Amino acid sequence: MNALLLVSSPLQLLCAITLLNNLNISNFYVYFFVRKTNLMCLDHMQNLFELYGFNSRGSRIIFLPSNASLCLLVVLLNVAFFRFLNIFSCPLLIFGDFYNVHFHASRLLFSPSHTFVVDDGFSSFRALRDFIVDDIFFPSSKDSYKLNPFSFLLSKKPFHFFSLYTKYFSLSPLRTQCNLLPPPHTSQVRSTNRLLCYFIGTKLSERGAISLDSEIRLMRNILIYYERMSIKCIYIAKRTTSHLKLSKLHEMGYDIRIPHLPLEYDMFALGELPAIVSGFGSSLFCSLHSLFPSLEYHSFNIRPYLLNRNDMIAADHFLEYTNVSSHVLVKEIPIS
Repeated sequence: MNALLLVSSPLQLLCAITLLNNLNISNFYVYFFVRKTNLMCLDHMQNLFELYGFNSRGSRIIFLPSNASLCLLVVLLNVAFFRFLNIFSCPLLIFGDFYNVHFHASRLLFSPSHTFVVDDGFSSFRALRDFIVDDIFFPSSKDSYKLNPFSFLLSKKPFHFFSLYTKYFSLSPLRTQCNLLPPPHTSQVRSTNRLLCYFIGTKLSERGAISLDSEIRLMRNILIYYERMSIKCIYIAKRTTSHLKLSKLHEMGYDIRIPHLPLEYDMFALGELPAIVSGFGSSLFCSLHSLFPSLEYHSFNIRPYLLNRNDMIAADHFLEYTNVSSHVLVKEIPIS
Protein backbone atom coordinates (compact mmCIF):
# COMPACT_ATOMS: atom_id res chain seq x y z
CA MET A 1 0.00 0.00 0.00
CA ASN A 2 1.21 3.49 -0.85
CA ALA A 3 -1.03 5.36 1.61
CA LEU A 4 -3.18 4.94 4.71
CA LEU A 5 -6.20 7.21 5.18
CA LEU A 6 -7.76 7.86 8.59
CA VAL A 7 -11.07 9.68 8.10
CA SER A 8 -14.18 10.34 10.13
CA SER A 9 -16.19 12.79 7.97
CA PRO A 10 -17.16 13.19 4.30
CA LEU A 11 -15.13 16.40 3.88
CA GLN A 12 -12.02 14.66 5.20
CA LEU A 13 -12.53 11.94 2.63
CA LEU A 14 -13.14 14.46 -0.18
CA CYS A 15 -9.91 16.31 0.64
CA ALA A 16 -7.97 13.05 0.97
CA ILE A 17 -9.22 11.85 -2.44
CA THR A 18 -8.17 15.18 -3.95
CA LEU A 19 -4.72 14.83 -2.39
CA LEU A 20 -4.32 11.27 -3.67
CA ASN A 21 -5.22 12.48 -7.14
CA ASN A 22 -2.66 15.31 -6.92
CA LEU A 23 0.01 12.83 -5.84
CA ASN A 24 -1.07 10.27 -8.48
CA ILE A 25 -1.62 7.55 -5.86
CA SER A 26 -4.16 4.81 -6.56
CA ASN A 27 -3.03 2.10 -4.13
CA PHE A 28 -4.29 3.00 -0.66
CA TYR A 29 -6.24 1.72 2.35
CA VAL A 30 -8.92 3.59 4.34
CA TYR A 31 -9.97 3.30 7.95
CA PHE A 32 -13.41 4.84 8.53
CA PHE A 33 -13.41 5.77 12.21
CA VAL A 34 -16.97 6.56 13.35
CA ARG A 35 -19.20 6.34 16.37
CA LYS A 36 -22.36 4.26 16.32
CA THR A 37 -24.30 7.43 17.07
CA ASN A 38 -23.16 8.93 13.74
CA LEU A 39 -24.11 6.29 11.20
CA MET A 40 -25.41 8.87 8.71
CA CYS A 41 -21.92 10.34 8.44
CA LEU A 42 -20.66 6.84 7.65
CA ASP A 43 -23.37 6.48 5.02
CA HIS A 44 -22.20 9.66 3.27
CA MET A 45 -18.59 8.46 3.29
CA GLN A 46 -19.52 5.07 1.88
CA ASN A 47 -21.62 6.72 -0.84
CA LEU A 48 -18.57 8.79 -1.79
CA PHE A 49 -16.39 5.69 -1.83
CA GLU A 50 -18.84 3.95 -4.16
CA LEU A 51 -19.13 7.05 -6.37
CA TYR A 52 -15.43 6.78 -7.15
CA GLY A 53 -15.68 3.04 -7.75
CA PHE A 54 -13.23 2.20 -4.96
CA ASN A 55 -13.14 -1.41 -3.86
CA SER A 56 -14.70 -1.95 -0.43
CA ARG A 57 -11.89 -4.42 0.32
CA GLY A 58 -9.64 -1.39 0.44
CA SER A 59 -11.39 -0.05 3.52
CA ARG A 60 -12.46 -0.98 7.01
CA ILE A 61 -15.13 0.48 9.26
CA ILE A 62 -14.05 0.88 12.89
CA PHE A 63 -16.56 1.94 15.53
CA LEU A 64 -14.96 4.04 18.23
CA PRO A 65 -15.76 3.55 21.92
CA SER A 66 -16.91 6.51 23.98
CA ASN A 67 -13.97 6.27 26.37
CA ALA A 68 -11.10 8.51 25.19
CA SER A 69 -8.32 6.17 26.33
CA LEU A 70 -9.91 3.18 24.62
CA CYS A 71 -10.40 5.34 21.55
CA LEU A 72 -6.68 6.06 21.40
CA LEU A 73 -5.88 2.37 21.86
CA VAL A 74 -8.23 1.32 19.03
CA VAL A 75 -6.69 3.85 16.63
CA LEU A 76 -3.08 2.99 17.49
CA LEU A 77 -3.59 -0.79 17.31
CA ASN A 78 -5.15 -0.57 13.84
CA VAL A 79 -2.53 1.84 12.53
CA ALA A 80 0.30 -0.21 14.04
CA PHE A 81 -1.07 -3.35 12.35
CA PHE A 82 -1.12 -1.57 8.98
CA ARG A 83 2.41 -0.31 9.57
CA PHE A 84 3.60 -3.84 10.42
CA LEU A 85 2.14 -5.20 7.18
CA ASN A 86 4.00 -2.47 5.29
CA ILE A 87 7.19 -2.47 7.35
CA PHE A 88 9.51 -2.52 4.33
CA SER A 89 7.84 0.38 2.52
CA CYS A 90 7.30 4.07 3.24
CA PRO A 91 3.56 4.65 2.88
CA LEU A 92 1.92 8.02 3.34
CA LEU A 93 -0.26 8.73 6.34
CA ILE A 94 -3.23 10.98 5.52
CA PHE A 95 -5.69 11.93 8.21
CA GLY A 96 -8.41 14.47 8.75
CA ASP A 97 -8.86 17.01 11.52
CA PHE A 98 -5.90 18.74 13.12
CA TYR A 99 -7.73 18.62 16.45
CA ASN A 100 -8.01 14.81 16.53
CA VAL A 101 -5.31 13.89 19.04
CA HIS A 102 -5.88 10.16 18.47
CA PHE A 103 -4.98 10.46 14.81
CA HIS A 104 -2.00 12.62 15.74
CA ALA A 105 -0.57 9.78 17.82
CA SER A 106 -0.34 7.71 14.63
CA ARG A 107 2.26 10.16 13.31
CA LEU A 108 4.83 8.59 15.61
CA LEU A 109 4.84 5.56 13.29
CA PHE A 110 5.40 7.53 10.07
CA SER A 111 8.03 9.82 8.62
CA PRO A 112 7.15 13.55 8.80
CA SER A 113 7.82 13.87 5.07
CA HIS A 114 5.17 11.19 4.46
CA THR A 115 2.46 12.63 6.73
CA PHE A 116 -0.42 14.81 5.53
CA VAL A 117 -3.29 16.40 7.46
CA VAL A 118 -6.42 17.39 5.52
CA ASP A 119 -9.44 19.56 6.27
CA ASP A 120 -12.33 18.87 8.58
CA GLY A 121 -14.32 22.02 8.08
CA PHE A 122 -13.80 25.48 9.48
CA SER A 123 -11.66 24.22 12.37
CA SER A 124 -8.78 24.08 9.88
CA PHE A 125 -8.85 27.88 9.61
CA ARG A 126 -8.39 28.11 13.38
CA ALA A 127 -5.66 25.45 13.30
CA LEU A 128 -3.68 27.43 10.75
CA ARG A 129 -4.15 30.70 12.59
CA ASP A 130 -3.46 29.46 16.12
CA PHE A 131 -0.86 26.73 15.60
CA ILE A 132 0.47 25.81 12.18
CA VAL A 133 1.67 29.23 11.03
CA ASP A 134 3.76 29.30 14.24
CA ASP A 135 5.19 25.84 13.44
CA ILE A 136 3.29 24.14 16.25
CA PHE A 137 2.09 20.81 14.91
CA PHE A 138 -0.11 19.56 17.74
CA PRO A 139 -3.37 21.04 19.12
CA SER A 140 -2.15 21.78 22.62
CA SER A 141 -2.09 25.11 24.41
CA LYS A 142 0.87 27.22 23.31
CA ASP A 143 1.69 27.83 26.97
CA SER A 144 1.27 24.27 28.25
CA TYR A 145 2.33 21.87 25.49
CA LYS A 146 5.94 21.90 26.71
CA LEU A 147 4.80 20.32 30.00
CA ASN A 148 3.61 17.14 28.26
CA PRO A 149 6.41 15.11 26.62
CA PHE A 150 3.97 13.43 24.22
CA SER A 151 2.51 16.76 23.12
CA PHE A 152 5.94 18.38 22.92
CA LEU A 153 7.30 15.61 20.70
CA LEU A 154 4.40 15.82 18.25
CA SER A 155 4.28 19.62 18.33
CA LYS A 156 7.84 19.70 16.96
CA LYS A 157 7.33 16.91 14.41
CA PRO A 158 6.14 18.60 11.20
CA PHE A 159 3.64 17.37 8.64
CA HIS A 160 2.17 18.62 5.36
CA PHE A 161 -1.13 20.48 5.70
CA PHE A 162 -3.49 20.22 2.72
CA SER A 163 -6.28 22.71 3.25
CA LEU A 164 -8.94 24.84 1.60
CA TYR A 165 -7.84 27.67 3.90
CA THR A 166 -4.11 27.74 3.18
CA LYS A 167 -4.48 30.62 0.72
CA TYR A 168 -5.43 32.98 3.56
CA PHE A 169 -2.04 32.57 5.24
CA SER A 170 1.63 32.94 4.34
CA LEU A 171 3.04 30.36 1.94
CA SER A 172 5.18 27.46 3.12
CA PRO A 173 6.48 24.21 1.57
CA LEU A 174 4.51 22.39 4.29
CA ARG A 175 1.21 24.12 3.47
CA THR A 176 -0.57 23.30 0.21
CA GLN A 177 -3.80 24.72 -1.15
CA CYS A 178 -6.63 22.21 -1.61
CA ASN A 179 -8.99 22.73 -4.54
CA LEU A 180 -11.62 20.02 -4.44
CA LEU A 181 -12.04 17.72 -7.43
CA PRO A 182 -15.40 17.60 -9.20
CA PRO A 183 -17.01 14.15 -8.87
CA PRO A 184 -16.12 11.59 -11.54
CA HIS A 185 -18.23 11.08 -14.66
CA THR A 186 -20.13 14.36 -14.34
CA SER A 187 -20.59 17.16 -16.81
CA GLN A 188 -20.57 20.81 -15.87
CA VAL A 189 -23.92 22.19 -14.74
CA ARG A 190 -25.17 24.22 -17.68
CA SER A 191 -27.32 26.90 -16.05
CA THR A 192 -27.72 28.95 -12.89
CA ASN A 193 -31.16 29.96 -11.66
CA ARG A 194 -30.98 33.58 -10.52
CA LEU A 195 -34.24 33.17 -8.63
CA LEU A 196 -33.13 30.17 -6.56
CA CYS A 197 -31.40 30.10 -3.16
CA TYR A 198 -30.07 27.15 -1.16
CA PHE A 199 -30.16 27.72 2.59
CA ILE A 200 -27.66 25.49 4.40
CA GLY A 201 -29.46 23.96 7.36
CA THR A 202 -28.11 23.65 10.88
CA LYS A 203 -28.90 21.80 14.08
CA LEU A 204 -28.93 24.96 16.21
CA SER A 205 -32.18 24.25 18.01
CA GLU A 206 -31.51 20.51 18.16
CA ARG A 207 -28.34 21.07 20.18
CA GLY A 208 -29.76 23.89 22.31
CA ALA A 209 -27.83 26.79 20.75
CA ILE A 210 -31.15 28.56 20.17
CA SER A 211 -34.77 27.71 20.90
CA LEU A 212 -36.83 26.11 18.14
CA ASP A 213 -39.33 28.98 18.24
CA SER A 214 -36.52 31.52 17.79
CA GLU A 215 -34.97 29.57 14.92
CA ILE A 216 -38.31 29.27 13.14
CA ARG A 217 -38.96 33.00 13.59
CA LEU A 218 -35.55 33.89 12.12
CA MET A 219 -36.02 31.48 9.23
CA ARG A 220 -39.41 33.08 8.47
CA ASN A 221 -37.80 36.53 8.33
CA ILE A 222 -35.09 35.25 5.98
CA LEU A 223 -37.70 33.60 3.74
CA ILE A 224 -39.64 36.88 3.52
CA TYR A 225 -36.40 38.71 2.67
CA TYR A 226 -35.80 36.46 -0.36
CA GLU A 227 -39.45 36.26 -1.39
CA ARG A 228 -39.54 40.06 -1.73
CA MET A 229 -36.93 39.58 -4.48
CA SER A 230 -38.99 36.72 -6.00
CA ILE A 231 -36.28 34.24 -4.97
CA LYS A 232 -37.33 30.70 -4.07
CA CYS A 233 -35.60 29.12 -1.05
CA ILE A 234 -34.74 25.46 -0.64
CA TYR A 235 -33.69 24.37 2.84
CA ILE A 236 -30.77 21.90 2.71
CA ALA A 237 -31.41 19.75 5.74
CA LYS A 238 -29.01 17.56 7.62
CA ARG A 239 -30.12 13.96 7.75
CA THR A 240 -30.49 14.26 11.53
CA THR A 241 -32.56 17.47 11.46
CA SER A 242 -35.68 17.12 13.60
CA HIS A 243 -38.88 16.24 11.77
CA LEU A 244 -40.75 18.90 13.75
CA LYS A 245 -38.45 21.66 12.48
CA LEU A 246 -38.62 20.44 8.89
CA SER A 247 -42.41 20.30 9.11
CA LYS A 248 -42.60 23.90 10.36
CA LEU A 249 -40.17 25.12 7.68
CA HIS A 250 -42.14 23.36 4.94
CA GLU A 251 -45.42 24.84 6.21
CA MET A 252 -44.03 28.39 6.04
CA GLY A 253 -42.86 27.95 2.44
CA TYR A 254 -39.43 26.34 2.28
CA ASP A 255 -38.87 23.40 -0.03
CA ILE A 256 -36.83 20.73 1.77
CA ARG A 257 -33.90 18.82 0.29
CA ILE A 258 -31.93 16.12 2.13
CA PRO A 259 -28.77 15.19 0.15
CA HIS A 260 -27.47 11.63 0.13
CA LEU A 261 -23.99 12.83 -0.77
CA PRO A 262 -22.04 15.75 0.69
CA LEU A 263 -23.57 18.95 -0.70
CA GLU A 264 -20.33 19.70 -2.55
CA TYR A 265 -21.05 16.71 -4.80
CA ASP A 266 -24.84 16.58 -4.54
CA MET A 267 -25.08 19.90 -6.39
CA PHE A 268 -23.45 18.35 -9.46
CA ALA A 269 -26.53 16.15 -9.86
CA LEU A 270 -28.81 19.19 -10.22
CA GLY A 271 -30.27 20.30 -13.49
CA GLU A 272 -29.47 23.87 -12.51
CA LEU A 273 -27.49 25.62 -9.78
CA PRO A 274 -28.91 28.08 -7.29
CA ALA A 275 -27.49 31.56 -7.78
CA ILE A 276 -27.27 32.04 -3.99
CA VAL A 277 -26.06 29.83 -1.16
CA SER A 278 -26.98 31.22 2.24
CA GLY A 279 -26.91 30.12 5.85
CA PHE A 280 -25.77 31.05 9.35
CA GLY A 281 -22.08 30.51 8.63
CA SER A 282 -20.69 27.16 7.51
CA SER A 283 -17.48 25.55 6.25
CA LEU A 284 -19.57 24.77 3.15
CA PHE A 285 -19.15 28.41 2.17
CA CYS A 286 -15.47 27.63 1.58
CA SER A 287 -15.69 24.10 0.16
CA LEU A 288 -18.58 24.97 -2.19
CA HIS A 289 -16.74 28.08 -3.36
CA SER A 290 -13.81 25.83 -4.34
CA LEU A 291 -16.12 24.07 -6.80
CA PHE A 292 -18.64 26.82 -7.62
CA PRO A 293 -16.79 30.16 -7.43
CA SER A 294 -19.41 32.08 -9.46
CA LEU A 295 -22.21 31.68 -6.89
CA GLU A 296 -23.16 34.28 -4.29
CA TYR A 297 -22.63 33.32 -0.65
CA HIS A 298 -24.77 35.05 2.02
CA SER A 299 -24.05 34.50 5.70
CA PHE A 300 -26.72 35.75 8.09
CA ASN A 301 -25.28 36.85 11.43
CA ILE A 302 -26.70 34.48 14.04
CA ARG A 303 -24.31 35.67 16.78
CA PRO A 304 -26.77 37.97 18.68
CA TYR A 305 -29.31 35.14 19.05
CA LEU A 306 -27.10 32.37 20.42
CA LEU A 307 -27.56 31.11 23.96
CA ASN A 308 -24.23 29.55 24.91
CA ARG A 309 -20.64 30.73 24.89
CA ASN A 310 -19.16 27.97 22.70
CA ASP A 311 -21.55 28.74 19.84
CA MET A 312 -20.82 32.46 20.24
CA ILE A 313 -17.09 31.79 19.95
CA ALA A 314 -17.65 29.66 16.83
CA ALA A 315 -19.72 32.46 15.29
CA ASP A 316 -16.95 34.97 16.09
CA HIS A 317 -14.39 32.71 14.40
CA PHE A 318 -16.52 32.51 11.27
CA LEU A 319 -16.94 36.28 11.17
CA GLU A 320 -13.16 36.57 11.39
CA TYR A 321 -12.89 34.26 8.39
CA THR A 322 -15.31 36.41 6.40
CA ASN A 323 -13.02 39.39 7.05
CA VAL A 324 -10.15 37.74 5.15
CA SER A 325 -12.21 36.03 2.47
CA SER A 326 -13.79 38.06 -0.29
CA HIS A 327 -16.65 35.84 -1.45
CA VAL A 328 -18.89 35.68 1.67
CA LEU A 329 -21.33 38.56 2.17
CA VAL A 330 -22.37 38.93 5.82
CA LYS A 331 -25.95 40.09 6.35
CA GLU A 332 -27.93 40.96 9.44
CA ILE A 333 -31.09 38.89 9.88
CA PRO A 334 -34.13 40.99 8.85
CA ILE A 335 -36.55 41.94 11.62
CA SER A 336 -40.23 41.71 10.74
